[in-house]
Amino acid sequence: MKSGRKTRHLASFLAFYEGTPVGSVSVQLHLLPYPQVLKASISKPGYVWSVWVEQEFRGLGVATKLMSKAAAYLKSRGCTGIVLHSSKAGEALYRSLGFEPAHEMRMTFGTDDLNAANISSERGT
Repeated sequence: MKSGRKTRHLASFLAFYEGTPVGSVSVQLHLLPYPQVLKASISKPGYVWSVWVEQEFRGLGVATKLMSKAAAYLKSRGCTGIVLHSSKAGEALYRSLGFEPAHEMRMTFGTDDLNAANISSERGT
């Protein structure tokens, strides 16, 4: 945790109602899956994860306030933008805050996936 806070600016923010936590969000510098070739002043994305609000507190602005804190924190750490992966339920909130959808594709490997995709290690592909 200490290392993450130092090297990745890891932080979490909590929302409370009458002493009880009702929401949270966590942030860090985004771990890119490829080498960073641009200067941090041009591209230094932050990453938001684990946005959560108790069911009975949803729609009351809790997530908006948490996201505002998260964005301000990342900006104060020199981030030039924010990346997050949204659930369907969160899309409207994030769009209202200025986020735009980005295209991502995934593949999950199973035991028959390689055969089904006609990929053969014997052919060298």
